Amino acid sequence: MLIAACETNRVEPEPPPPPAPVAQAGELADLAKFGNTVRRLDERQLEREYRQLALQNDSAPSSDAAIRLALLLSAPNAPFNDIDQATRFLRDVMYRETGDPQSHSEFAQLLYNLLSERIYSESDDEPLQSLLDQARERNDELTAQVMRLRNQLDAERDRAETLEGQLNALKELEEQLSQDEVIR
Repeated sequence: MLIAACETNRVEPEPPPPPAPVAQAGELADLAKFGNTVRRLDERQLEREYRQLALQNDSAPSSDAAIRLALLLSAPNAPFNDIDQATRFLRDVMYRETGDPQSHSEFAQLLYNLLSERIYSESDDEPLQSLLDQARERNDELTAQVMRLRNQLDAERDRAETLEGQLNALKELEEQLSQDEVIR
């Protein structure tokens, strides 16, 4: 009797949730390769790539296309460089709730962090450059002042030597006069 009761109270385990899509390693490698290629393109080639990609993905680009657009927009040599738009594309990929592979979101997060660091670094460069310029100016002023003081010191040494020579000459003259008076 107990055996029958145990069998009816058995709880069936819930089936596991469907696995999230996994990006093929080749997809991320292609994105990384595209990013490296973008760095080597000249302005004309960058414009052509951007136009082609923008035309294919005008309203809602896929994660892959959004990352590619962000790479193009963030290229320092791009005539259409727009870091703000690039970060918007990356944030869109990071916070999408679609069936995109998690690795696209993580790759977008990595690029977003790198762009943020670059922006932060560039914003720090201006004040630091200004401080460096001020320090160089102050250093030049101090160097000029040191040179003037050295010249004044040299002139004072020369004057001191001249005065010492005159004083020694006066002492000798006084000694000669004293000896002349003793002789007389």
